[in-house]
Amino acid sequence: MKVFQLIVGMLLMFVTLNAAAESNSPRAEKSGAVHTDVRGYSTKKGKVVKSHTRTKKDKSKNNNYTSKGMMNPSTGKKGTKVPK
Repeated sequence: MKVFQLIVGMLLMFVTLNAAAESNSPRAEKSGAVHTDVRGYSTKKGKVVKSHTRTKKDKSKNNNYTSKGMMNPSTGKKGTKVPK
């Protein structure tokens, strides 16, 4: 019984550490990627855009939420695009 509890405890610890590592992307910290909130607005054609979060504008494509190795904190989606 103690072996079972030890295995379950180790699995829980692994899952927790893995989730924490994915949510804190080291690439975002190194590149200084900081998000900014964008207020909702309407386009000239009448389309309503909801408020959302995006990375701050800069010349780097390595720190965008869609870049491979990054994760969008709002949606939890991982980036898939390889920066050029």
